[in-house]
Amino acid sequence: RISFTPTAAALYNDTITVQTSAGSYKTPVKGTGVTVINSWTLEPATGHNYGNVQTGSSSNFNFTIRNTGNASISLSAVTADNPVFVPNFSAGTTIPVGGTLNVPVAFNPTAVTTYNAV
Repeated sequence: RISFTPTAAALYNDTITVQTSAGSYKTPVKGTGVTVINSWTLEPATGHNYGNVQTGSSSNFNFTIRNTGNASISLSAVTADNPVFVPNFSAGTTIPVGGTLNVPVAFNPTAVTTYNAV
């Protein structure tokens, strides 16, 4: 087993030589080290309007986190600044490159008023 652990963003070329009692064998190897880009989007980017929801009841909506980078990302927290919006998630969940994760957020109004959160 041969491993490749680049130390910089660069193209690497080398030759692997295997020597045995029956002779030697050479084969070229190459790889490219890339800079890790952690990037993600939250969909919908414009947020969500839950509309009119009766007090004492709940309305749910799934937001989607999309990993648009070139390395896996790990979800550490999802919060809302207003306690009537309750996200449901598991800290430590990994989202692979190109993958998505749905994060349900419940809206639980406690009074007849307009609610906002960021």
